[in-house]
Amino acid sequence: MSNTAVLSFDVRSNKWTASANGRILAASHDKKYVVGMIRAGRCAKAALAGITDVCETDERCSERSMIQTEKFSINERFGFLVDFVRMIADRSAPSLIITGGGGLGKTYTVVSTLMGTGLEDSADLVGMGSDSAIDVVRSQRLFTVIKGYSTAKGLYRTLYENRNRIIVFDDCDSVLKDPVAVNLLKGALDSYDRRVISWNAES
Repeated sequence: MSNTAVLSFDVRSNKWTASANGRILAASHDKKYVVGMIRAGRCAKAALAGITDVCETDERCSERSMIQTEKFSINERFGFLVDFVRMIADRSAPSLIITGGGGLGKTYTVVSTLMGTGLEDSADLVGMGSDSAIDVVRSQRLFTVIKGYSTAKGLYRTLYENRNRIIVFDDCDSVLKDPVAVNLLKGALDSYDRRVISWNAES
């Protein structure tokens, strides 16, 4: 029996885990914390199992220690993504947050799935402005993709002008760094049927 645990990243819990013989000994969002706890002998589960070290590569770890953290293949994961986007398109879910590394095809999958459900990209319609210029029924068959930088006030205006459409924020990370914008998004992404957000400021 090996005295070395396997360090891996569990995408479901978004945590680093140290495992041995199919059993998780320690887990944390901080990789160094997991390694340090086991190597310093401060992890009770590891100490009871006789585990004194942690490794990350297959060559240094015994086969017996390996556990599989990823339950689904990449094709299965994109299948789930398509299903979730269809739920947004038919309005059975109010919002969806997608994260992952760049270049995987997340944006392409989202846009192509929305178009596959019969929705139209508002950018393809010449002369179509905000929802105030379009009737509600027509507007509900549109989606808008917002890319790039946004301030909190710009976000508020975007949400208002596209209030009847599905809005896709793509690589718009700047809003997540502004606490005001985050609060606006929390209100907009709420699970209630009717979502009201306010901009109570003099300017």
